[in-house]
Amino acid sequence: LVFFDETGNASARSANTVYQESTDGWVIFEVTFGTSAGSKNLQFLTDGSNPPTTQLINHTGNGGSPEYSHVCVPVKKNNYWKVVPGSGMVAISNLYFISLS
Repeated sequence: LVFFDETGNASARSANTVYQESTDGWVIFEVTFGTSAGSKNLQFLTDGSNPPTTQLINHTGNGGSPEYSHVCVPVKKNNYWKVVPGSGMVAISNLYFISLS
């Protein structure tokens, strides 16, 4: 379920793919860390380079019981960004870019 108002449109995106947005906006997604033992992580990278190298978020889960998070990240106009599921059982779902114009 994605909510947005008249400021923009929600456009579906995929993990492990570099995007460049032509407007300022927000990237929203859900992340689930699985129950297997061991550390799990994901990264959100964004900057003016292709591919982006600046880590804005490094989210870590430790396993045991499932862990769920909702993430909302601002992205500047013309910047590149990428969501990178790292090691372990990490699922990314409902990944969208919402334009502010």
